Amino acid sequence: MWSLSFLPLLLAFVSSAHSEVLLTQPEEETGIAGQYLRLTCKTSGFDLNAYTMYWYRRSPGNGLQWLVRYYTEDSKYFNTEFEKRVAAYKDLTNNMFTLDIRRLRISDHASYYCASTEGGYTNLLFGNGTRLTVEPKRDSSEPSVYILPPYDSDTKNAACLATDYFPQNVSMVVAAGNKKQKQDKSKGLLSTN
Repeated sequence: MWSLSFLPLLLAFVSSAHSEVLLTQPEEETGIAGQYLRLTCKTSGFDLNAYTMYWYRRSPGNGLQWLVRYYTEDSKYFNTEFEKRVAAYKDLTNNMFTLDIRRLRISDHASYYCASTEGGYTNLLFGNGTRLTVEPKRDSSEPSVYILPPYDSDTKNAACLATDYFPQNVSMVVAAGNKKQKQDKSKGLLSTN
């Protein structure tokens, strides 16, 4: 008969053996055609060294497309269509699986998914995906900024409009007295309430 003193140890072992496998990716990334970009997949709940990892992509109008299968540095396979432009790595120190894309093309605009399987013999578990936008290469341009006053005297909210700038992903900060600031970095929207 088991002693109750072993119960906490047994429960700790069982819970650690069945910890949740998680693959976490940034929601979106933006790259410039012709340049280099690294996509990341943060792993937790498993030993990255013991798992086979994959990268897939899904572009508009197309199905899921396999890019990389990676177990170790000596056991990795690339889709021949991409092998000259992509590289994958397991960063065991930071529990990160990465995909490097060289010489970005506009056609690389897609959602990229990392996936894992234990030893290559279990079902694939996919990450949440990263939406990659690839913009054409062009010179940076400063925004034209306009302050839009309230539409009537009863409204205290004003707006700030920035147009004609590149690259598209910017961060704006507007200060209006002691009001709280709200900002949306990806869409350039900001208001004070």
